[in-house]
Amino acid sequence: MYSPVTKNIVVLGSMRSGSTVLRQMIGSADHSVDLGEVFNDDVTKGTSFWRHVSKMSVGRPRFLHPHHWNEAWRDFIDLQSKLYNSQILCVDVKISCIDIIYRPFADRARFFFDSTEVHYILLRRNDLLAQAISLHYAIITDRWAIVDDDPLRGVASRFYKTAGVQPVPRPVQKPNIVNPDFILDTMRSIRDQYALLKNALLNVEFVEIIYEDMFDERGIFTEDTVEIVSSLSGLHPSSYDRIPALKKQRGSDVLSDVANALELLEAIRSSELSYTLDGI
Repeated sequence: MYSPVTKNIVVLGSMRSGSTVLRQMIGSADHSVDLGEVFNDDVTKGTSFWRHVSKMSVGRPRFLHPHHWNEAWRDFIDLQSKLYNSQILCVDVKISCIDIIYRPFADRARFFFDSTEVHYILLRRNDLLAQAISLHYAIITDRWAIVDDDPLRGVASRFYKTAGVQPVPRPVQKPNIVNPDFILDTMRSIRDQYALLKNALLNVEFVEIIYEDMFDERGIFTEDTVEIVSSLSGLHPSSYDRIPALKKQRGSDVLSDVANALELLEAIRSSELSYTLDGI
């Protein structure tokens, strides 16, 4: 039985792990909203937690101190819930923010916003090679995502439907990753980040979703993925749009975009670095 209640769903993941497309799906249901990356540096956004803290600190400088961020967070969530008239609020938290939001020295190590109303999804991309290439490829081409309604399929664009405005497209050229060491370092960094995050989650209840298992052969969200989200939100699975707003690339697709793929694969074999996050 599904009954909607006011809840916060926090998607924890690294860049290029699929967190954007997952939170968009969570926000597709009625009474649910995707607040995005509330801890990012863009304080001009209305959904920026830091912008909210800045406003609260006017005349009350105590809110600039991390000790009072929990109170600021409750006020922030209450404001967003009223603003969007939503019962489910989804936020996207990147692993790079862990040092800011985690309290390892408290009586019980936890995130500063942790409460019974917060539910966590740990999202990971098991194919480390594909994730590292995807990140490097996006940086050097600015091709961060492909949308279904983009008529120019061979065009680079950083267009997320939630942004509302489509930038001027730029031609895509097959990049040549000239420094395989960059990919190796990125893969190591991702492994270290997830190891740190799993340690941070020792005292937190969470569910884990694997990027490679999120979509079926048709490219839509699997029933299992939607069921996981529904169990956290209390909304019925049929409430969610299973067609992703962004077209995601599989590992083999990403590798095909790299001109010196064979050189890269050989470098990884020589390094004996695991391709996956197995064992973390």
